[in-house]
Amino acid sequence: MAAATLGEDGVLAWDGAAFHYCPAFEISAIDTTGAGDIFHAGFAYALVQGWGLARALEFSCAAAGLACTTPGARGGIAAVHCIENLIRNGPRRPAVYSQEQLAGSGAER
Repeated sequence: MAAATLGEDGVLAWDGAAFHYCPAFEISAIDTTGAGDIFHAGFAYALVQGWGLARALEFSCAAAGLACTTPGARGGIAAVHCIENLIRNGPRRPAVYSQEQLAGSGAER
């Protein structure tokens, strides 16, 4: 597995067979310090939970987005229920990759 976080554009991951894309959530960023670390922590949490890749990427994007809403590297570490609320109710930023663009690579969201 290899993934590249794309900031406000989300994340693009390669699992060795296909690309997987998840757009970012629409948030009001105050400070992006630590967002990558929180993304990794969210991804590790999702793996421990046994979630599939699409769910893990979505959870990680939400966790990282929420981390950007307060100043400092640790101030925005959100509780799981807050991350889940953003996933359920938060608006998404426009996708930078369409399913058609990724279809040639076998990608899925």
